[in-house]
Parts: sequence; structure tokens; C-alpha cells
Amino acid sequence: MNVKFFRDSLVGKFLVAGCALAAFAGCARTPGLFFGKEPRDFIEVEDIAQVPESDPFTMRDLRIEDDSLKFIAAYGGGCREHVFTLYAAPAKDSANTGYLYVQHNANNDLCRAMINDDSVAFDLGGLKAALDLGSGATLVFPQIPPPVAGIPGGADSSGSDSLAGEPVPVSLTY
Repeated sequence: MNVKFFRDSLVGKFLVAGCALAAFAGCARTPGLFFGKEPRDFIEVEDIAQVPESDPFTMRDLRIEDDSLKFIAAYGGGCREHVFTLYAAPAKDSANTGYLYVQHNANNDLCRAMINDDSVAFDLGGLKAALDLGSGATLVFPQIPPPVAGIPGGADSSGSDSLAGEPVPVSLTY
């Protein structure tokens, strides 16, 4: 079969149309995805101090929706893939409380673009069982980098976002 016949034949045209349709069908919004990204799992650690150091980033719109922790991240870079990892540890000093730490790995991205809208989601489905938490548990983020827009406690006492670089402890009920 020569290429010209295949290209001009009805079978060839249906094959090309079918491939194009399959490619575009994959772009449809799938339930459970956050801006087209699958939620990732958390990593359980014994102590939150075991977490690797994070590259700088800020987050906004932090929330829990349908067993997923979701937020929008902002960071500098633009040339390499940035990876966010959620670490979880039981709070030994408080009942029904867990510590969560979001670690950002910029993969040595030295580019200077400002990425302001990277959607990040983590699956919290197994968190309560892993940390032995009950209903209405408190999740504490001891290291959230400021400013944290739209989160109670994410601004300093003057009401403006803190830019001092000190972590702002934030709690969510889950």
C-alpha cells in the first residue's frame, strides 16, 4: 500500500480523525483533578524535624476539599520542574492533631520568571488512619512561608501580609 493511497483513502482519513479525537478527549476535565493535576499522597514521618529543607515559595487559597489538601503555589524559576511533597507527623503534645509540612524542591531552577499560579493538591484519604486522628482533627502547618493570602493567621497583627520570612503557623480542621 503506498503512502499517497493511504493518505487519500477514506480509511486513512478516519484513522487520522480518530487519533485527533483521542488526543483531545484526554484534555477533558476529570473529576478529582485540581487544574488537571492528580492529587499526590503524603509521606508519613515520625517527627516533622526529619523533613528536608524547602526551597522558597508562597501559597494562597489553602483549603481542604473532598479529602484533598489544595493550594496555589508561587515561586521563582520557570526552566525546570518544581516538585511539592507533603510530610505528615503526629503531634505528640496534642490529641487529635497532626503536623503537615509542605516541602518545595526547585531542582536548582535558577531562572528568574515568577510562577504565580501552580496548583498543588495532596490526597489526604489515609491521613487520619496513618496519624491516628479522629473526626474534627486539627492539622497544623508550622512552617508555611509568608505571605499566605486568604488564610486566617496568614497576616501579621497589622493586617498586612508578613514578608519577614518567619514561618506563620496555620491550622485547618479536617
